[in-house]
Amino acid sequence: MGCGTRHHSQATGSYIDPEGGKQRIGTLHDQWIAEKKPFWKATSGSNMDSAWKCHCEAKWAERQIGSITHAEVQAWVGSIIDKSGAPSVSRPYQIMQGICSMAVRDKLISSNPCDGIELPETPQTPRIAAST
Repeated sequence: MGCGTRHHSQATGSYIDPEGGKQRIGTLHDQWIAEKKPFWKATSGSNMDSAWKCHCEAKWAERQIGSITHAEVQAWVGSIIDKSGAPSVSRPYQIMQGICSMAVRDKLISSNPCDGIELPETPQTPRIAAST
């Protein structure tokens, strides 16, 4: 990228620092948790911690955010479905989507590899209206 192009990108807010994509998912997860956990109920935090440890940590923690592709995320979602069933996808996907969205917001990467991922449909439990 030429010097003039870089300055233009910085001036318009579209500049992505090439070093930003080298940050590891595990470090970004810690940052994401610090941002989100104050807004969760205790059980939600516990469920997200469990989902990270069971489905995300071993696969993604040491990976650089800029090296992750949409195809890899889609294959990972498929592997969770195969191993644990469709209902197990939601929380781990929310974690990765949140981390990658934060990285886009913070201009570490230019696009979110989790956007457009095909997710399984999970049946909704019908809600029973309270009688009056």
